[in-house]
Amino acid sequence: MQEITLELKLEIARMQSELNKYEKKYNLRTKEFYLQFEKGKLNDGKDFMIWSGIYELQMDSKNKLNEII
Repeated sequence: MQEITLELKLEIARMQSELNKYEKKYNLRTKEFYLQFEKGKLNDGKDFMIWSGIYELQMDSKNKLNEII
């Protein structure tokens, strides 16, 4: 169980590092970006698709981690 927990924590941290790059590039926090993206206020450009995908994966990983701890 500890191994899975550690793997999830590392995965979440790696994804956060990627999210930080997009936040810096677009000067926008990920949560705010995602809200606007989901409402259709932003285009479906490659960066935004990747950014939203990473965020969704991170949310899934956080939910999995919360379920096992």
